[in-house]
Amino acid sequence: MKVVKRQLLSTEYPAVCDHCNSTFVFNILTDLIRFLNEEVVDDAWIKCPVCGNKSLFSSYRKKYENKLRGVKMSEFHLKASPAVKDNKKDMKSKMELHLAEAKGLNLWERTVFLGCQGSQNYNLNYAFSDVDTKLLLMPTFDELALNKSAVSTTHVLKNNEHMDLKDVRLFVSTLRKQNVNFVEMLFTDFYFVNSLYEEEWMKLVAAREEVARFSPNRTVMAMRGIACNKYKVFNNKVSEGFREDLGYDPKQVYQMGRVVEFVHRYVEGKDTYAELLKSRQRDLLLELKSGRLRYNEAVEYMNMQYVHVNNVADEYLTTNRPEDKYVDELLDEVLRNMMKVYMQEVVKYV
Repeated sequence: MKVVKRQLLSTEYPAVCDHCNSTFVFNILTDLIRFLNEEVVDDAWIKCPVCGNKSLFSSYRKKYENKLRGVKMSEFHLKASPAVKDNKKDMKSKMELHLAEAKGLNLWERTVFLGCQGSQNYNLNYAFSDVDTKLLLMPTFDELALNKSAVSTTHVLKNNEHMDLKDVRLFVSTLRKQNVNFVEMLFTDFYFVNSLYEEEWMKLVAAREEVARFSPNRTVMAMRGIACNKYKVFNNKVSEGFREDLGYDPKQVYQMGRVVEFVHRYVEGKDTYAELLKSRQRDLLLELKSGRLRYNEAVEYMNMQYVHVNNVADEYLTTNRPEDKYVDELLDEVLRNMMKVYMQEVVKYV
């Protein structure tokens, strides 16, 4: 028999489910045998009697211990978007896998937003498409106090799907740079948002068309930068999707086609940003992604698209377009309010 390594404060713990927010009293003695089979009691799982989901006992214990000290413990509840709740395109379980990964990395209380990125947002996914996400995080106490570098990295899941971890301060900065890979987070149908920051996040969503056009010139420069990167690496073996049988990476060719289409439609000015994200060349782009082109054809296609996107960008950038001051102020306001909530509700428990 394994011995519980920590003395319990009480046999009864008031619990709040991390999933449905239901409250109930959990009696340790009821499941004593199961707990004795655990290495430590903090790693045991509790099943919510209301929704049936499981959460780590340690999270309930922390809430209870804080209550004994007279501390109000904030609830960290991530709300699913309507599309996730309705399991549109079978995304519910896929997104929850990334959410569980974030919990496993002890990023739960720092999480602001978890959103789907990539093909699902462009109408370019198919049945077996990977689901990649961006996880926006509040900084740690040490990152704030010691002026450490803000997190910006990619975590690879066991199924080889990717979750980009990004400090929310860097995210706001990247919105100003108009990088579509981050702006699209305001348009994705598939996300979870922390209830603590939901009000501020929805301010960005409500103004997403304005945020997405904060600086038209920066948008075109950012898209040209992405296109140039695709051009440089598409036939380089360092590219992640390089195929020896083709001599190039078909995913880079597909991405080039998507970027050029976006830039062309953007400068025309006839579509909303939400419409721009949805490709009108789905069949062609998916064929490019499958490796339909022979090597010489791929080189010719990339050369042609590279010249085209640069010509379009050069002509567009001859006009100096002002940045939207309202959006600039909004981004500052949202970030300031999020940080205020974080300092009041989370950092004080460090």
